[in-house]
Amino acid sequence: MTKKDYKEASLVIGRTVRIIKNTSRHSVQIGDKIIITRVCAGSPDYFYDESSVMYYPADIELCAQTKAEFNLEIKEVEKEIEDLKKKKSELEFKIKFMASHNADTYDENTFKAYSILQTLKKTKSDIEMAKAIADILK
Repeated sequence: MTKKDYKEASLVIGRTVRIIKNTSRHSVQIGDKIIITRVCAGSPDYFYDESSVMYYPADIELCAQTKAEFNLEIKEVEKEIEDLKKKKSELEFKIKFMASHNADTYDENTFKAYSILQTLKKTKSDIEMAKAIADILK
């Protein structure tokens, strides 16, 4: 596998590759397929499978991906996007909290107490309040 096969070595993680050579003296048979679980980027890059066997780029080639693999990757990316949106929202709320209280620094404990007070004002039932407070305290 050459550098033109991937832009960043980390993009190979989780991908299936076929063994085409044995320059790194691994014990895997030529033609076998493995999944790359770890990459040590450098010159050259080293790739590892789940058994921590090391492969040089010349030892492997990327296998074609299926629709199922692309759909799985899409779901993973969508989850990452949702997680990032949630983190962005939390950061924006913290900035808003700091601005509304003229704070130059952020204090997690004060923020949690403030968040609990805001939750108590908004929620209707005791169970909703308990769930919201539990989420804040995580």
